[in-house]
Amino acid sequence: MTAVKLAGPLSRAWDAYTPLISEEPLIAAAAWQLTPFKAACLRHCRSPISFFLRFGGKVTRPAGALRMGAMHGMFCVGCCWALMAVLVAVGTMNLAWMAGLALLIYVEKNASFGERAVTLAAPVLVALGVVLLVRPETLTTLT
Repeated sequence: MTAVKLAGPLSRAWDAYTPLISEEPLIAAAAWQLTPFKAACLRHCRSPISFFLRFGGKVTRPAGALRMGAMHGMFCVGCCWALMAVLVAVGTMNLAWMAGLALLIYVEKNASFGERAVTLAAPVLVALGVVLLVRPETLTTLT
């Protein structure tokens, strides 16, 4: 699948720098996948019902509901921010990368084996990051 390309000077600049900035987010995302913070955020994000049962006592007022919703949203962002950074770095305007990362996020949050998918994704992300560190031009062949 080929990447959808932007037109104009911005596109040429993005295409020139993307291989040079892609490995850091991949390696950082791999490291984040294995942290206890990611695991805690994923636990809360995977089970919103238990989150609401645990913290939902203050939902009687709109301000309490807003606060609880914002708190739950922060757990979901904490769970996926690193993969979103990867998406911006390597997947901008690239349907294959967007679909792959969206599938990974979906599996992490919804599949019964989601926690295993988190730990399995880490070495894959590191390997891709190292490949791009050694051979940045590889990014264009992966699309």
